[in-house]
Amino acid sequence: MYTPDNGVTDQGKPVFSIYSSYNGNDTGIEFSGGTRELYAVIYAPLTKVKVTSAVGFKGSILGDTVIVSGAGGIHFDTALNEASFGGSSSGGNGSASKLVFKGWRFTPVEQSNE
Repeated sequence: MYTPDNGVTDQGKPVFSIYSSYNGNDTGIEFSGGTRELYAVIYAPLTKVKVTSAVGFKGSILGDTVIVSGAGGIHFDTALNEASFGGSSSGGNGSASKLVFKGWRFTPVEQSNE
């Protein structure tokens, strides 16, 4: 997966975000390998997040447990302090940001004519 070098769009939103409410015993989110730095915002407060790579990770990670190994590292982008993630807890209509599950969508696999 390749993400832009600048992780915040012109509209002030992160370019790639992962949200997880998984709370099982296994690792919920794992990144390994790669040849280029990944830029992402990960919000997974109930699960283990593992980053195993020789290249860096840029952005932010919030997990129950965060494990980082390999020659890469994590670089927190301070521009995320000003990023917009949805609603606002002040001003406007006063509504706070929230993650809402709206259902599943099934997409069938294309059939090949081989």
